[in-house]
Amino acid sequence: MPHVKKVPEKFIFGALVLFSSLVTAGGFLAKGSLYWDTGKIFTQFRDNLDSLNRFGEIAWWFPHTLYGFPGYYHSILGIPSSSSPMAGLLGLAVWALGKAGVHIQSYHAIYVFYFGFLIPFFFLLAFRSVLRHFFRSVWVIYFALVLAAFSPGISFNLSDVGYLEPQIYCLFFVSAYLGFLRSPTRQHFWVMGLAISLLGISANHAFLYFNILFLPLLVLMTFKRLKTVAPQ
Repeated sequence: MPHVKKVPEKFIFGALVLFSSLVTAGGFLAKGSLYWDTGKIFTQFRDNLDSLNRFGEIAWWFPHTLYGFPGYYHSILGIPSSSSPMAGLLGLAVWALGKAGVHIQSYHAIYVFYFGFLIPFFFLLAFRSVLRHFFRSVWVIYFALVLAAFSPGISFNLSDVGYLEPQIYCLFFVSAYLGFLRSPTRQHFWVMGLAISLLGISANHAFLYFNILFLPLLVLMTFKRLKTVAPQ
């Protein structure tokens, strides 16, 4: 019987993310369209990036929206948060392109890449890191990842962008926290500190829907468990 090489796990994960993104968000790229609140929020996303690209700073106010309401206020606290880590990375990239003399004419493809690929990629990556704390079987982990790749959270992100991203940092914190409890090394401590920093940076009103309830409960439950199993 011929020897069959084992497919690298990273390749399987990348293929799953790409397939999920193409199935769920590929149509927006093909048709040049958007849906529901994701379409309404596009102007805020575009104007901030366009201002960074052309003028080197965010759009402090939107003269065509809400009678000149201060744009930075809603950009930080609203949905999606332009101060979140992923939005910040995109902003840094288009700012650098502007400094290099490259001016972007259309932001639709970047927007679809942001909510259709970047957010699902990091969501599944964070979810996988949590699953590895509970399951050893690769088949079990990828069964759960397939379910997550086409879950209501991914679907909801297509119509209401901004609510899934805060949960990514929550999952990263859960993984880092469990890793530190199992092995309280200096490396795990700094990883947990980074996860806490990401939670703080990404905090906006979407933080109130899940993270503000789940994270304290997680910490209380684990402390209670540690107290129960601690040697007397």
